[in-house]
Amino acid sequence: MKYNIHYEVAALCFIAVVYLFHRTQYTIKTEANRKFHQLVIATFFSVLMDIITAITISYYQRIPLWINVALNTIYFEITVYMGFVFTRYVRTVVTSGDEKKDSLFNRLVLILYSCSLLLNMHMGYYFDFTEAKGYVHGPLYIAHILVPYYYVLYTAAILLINRKKIGRRQIIS
Repeated sequence: MKYNIHYEVAALCFIAVVYLFHRTQYTIKTEANRKFHQLVIATFFSVLMDIITAITISYYQRIPLWINVALNTIYFEITVYMGFVFTRYVRTVVTSGDEKKDSLFNRLVLILYSCSLLLNMHMGYYFDFTEAKGYVHGPLYIAHILVPYYYVLYTAAILLINRKKIGRRQIIS
């Protein structure tokens, strides 16, 4: 199976433009700018790894299985890290309160997920690669999607709880 990576390549170019624009136009080192910068970088590498893994999955017969497993593990990790960074960015923009408790819990979720990905490299319960079929979903494949959804729902809760603090211009844009 060959993946179509045209949209991802276009997205990568767009993210690069956003990065360059942000670096040149927002030179003040505020906490929100710093976290947005981290978010753009995490998104860039997530899309880049999506492209790389699409190519390596498409040519799995020519690429050692362990390289495919390692690359997909990195891709899964970066994608979840992007959700974590997004949550931190939104928290910084919307609130000015103490975020240490939820930040600690969100870091714990990220660490546990990272550990489960390392275990997956040997056990294949999220995904695996075989000589015959290439990329194969493991029995717990759907479970790895729950962590990014957790970060999305958590961020949505932050926005809902603090909706009165959000300016009208931020809501519309």
